[in-house]
Formats: sequence, structure tokens, C-alpha cells
Amino acid sequence: MRTLGFVFTCLFVVVPAAFFPSPALTAPNVHVSERETVHLRFRCLTAALVDAPADGTFGFELHPERGGNQQFEVRWPGETSTSRVTLIATALPPQAGWETRIRLEGRVVLPDGRRREASRDLAFTGSTTALFELARIEEQALTLAVEAESVTETVVSARPVVGPPVVMHIEVEWLEDEQVISLESNRLSTFVGEAVSYSFRLGETGTAVALELRLIPQKIFGDVIQVRAEISGSIPRADRLELVNRGERWMISRGQSSSLDVATGEPPIGFRFVVTPEF
Repeated sequence: MRTLGFVFTCLFVVVPAAFFPSPALTAPNVHVSERETVHLRFRCLTAALVDAPADGTFGFELHPERGGNQQFEVRWPGETSTSRVTLIATALPPQAGWETRIRLEGRVVLPDGRRREASRDLAFTGSTTALFELARIEEQALTLAVEAESVTETVVSARPVVGPPVVMHIEVEWLEDEQVISLESNRLSTFVGEAVSYSFRLGETGTAVALELRLIPQKIFGDVIQVRAEISGSIPRADRLELVNRGERWMISRGQSSSLDVATGEPPIGFRFVVTPEF
């Protein structure tokens, strides 16, 4: 059996019970907050995109914990050849004089399987435009134009009247070589109708496993609870970064568990989340 070669660290988010409105309330409680969001737009200057968007650009929002990423193909280094590009962006701690700092990492897999890697940090207040050279072969450069903008968004949400309390017991397991290795266990408290999240990051920036499990207890039917489970994030697979984003609805009897796997292969290699609600 192979040795599990990484250190497991996690970040879980629990909303304190004192934060919720009293169950005696009969009307929603409106909550207003501000959120800083970084919007990134990219345009390939020196090669044609394969299956390009209508305006020739692509982009994504930068999540403060998970970052953001994009995969695409370009006609490069020749018009008849195709290279695959993975672009990854992560947030960096702010520094004096700059409100926003991000790191861009680019990985290019050439038609013959060779790889090129590049990185660049951007520091700005408000917005900025920059060039990012991903790779160069002789005189041919693969270059992106990058537009980054930090936007403060006002978020208005209405919290419904909370339901009965629910405790989510989460066991995180590693699956490999038909072995199941327990990594972490947590006990997260919430209410029916209120989400609770568990997330973690493993590895170096750009190649890290970054997953978030979001659980929403929706209804209780006697000894059965209905739970919405959502998993999102990214996992490196061979020479690419695989994005994970899916959801399931569970009906769990009291004292029983349901599980969600983020694994591939046969036998599977990856993670399993075992959830046992207490209600």
C-alpha cells in the first residue's frame, strides 16, 4: 500500500447560532453586505482561439478562497497545430499602496506533448490592463491581454424564518488502492433552511486540490431529513486541472449517512465525504 503523501489541512465555515433570527419571527430578516469581487477578462493577441466566444474574449470571477481558472485551446505555434492552455488565478494578500493583488499562472501543452509554464503577479487599485506571455518558441510568442477589475458589490438577501436545529457530522476519507483512509471529521451546526459549508485546500498554489462541500437541510419528514449537497472546486488530473461542480438531493433516515465521492478510476482514487445529520 502506498503512503498518503500530503498534509491535510482544512477550513470549515460555521454560522453561529446567535447570528440567526429568532424562530419566533414570522417575517424575513433582510441582510445587506458588501463583497469585493475581481473580474478578469482575457484576449489572445497572437493566436486564434478554438471555439472562440463571439467577442473573442473569455473571463471569470476570482473566488477569494478557491481562485478561478479557465481552459481553452489555441491555434499555436502554427495555424494548423493546436495547443491546450490552462490559466489559473489566485488572490494574494494586499500590500501597502495596492488594494488588490492576484497571481496568474499559465500552462501550455504543445501538440507534441511538451509543456511551457509562466506566471505573473498583478497589483492594482480599481482596475488594470497587462500583457501575459504564456510561452515562446523562437520568435513566436503566445501572449494574452489581461483586464482585471475589482468591484465592490452590495448584496441584499432575505433570511427566511429558521427551522429546527440540525448538526451535520462530516467524515472526509481518502480512497486509494481499494483502501479507505480517514482524514478528518467535523461537526457543523445549522438550521433547516440554512446552509453550512466545509472547505479545504491541499498542495501548492496552482496545483492544489481545492474543494468546498455545501450542505442545506431542506425539510424534515418525521424520521427522514431532506438535504441538498453541493460540491465545487478543482482537482489536478494528470496534465490538466479538472473542475468539479455538481449537486445531489438526499433523503436520509435518522441515524443513517449519505456520501459523495470526488474520485476517478477503477478502483477509484480521490475523496469521499460521508455526512450523518443529527436532527
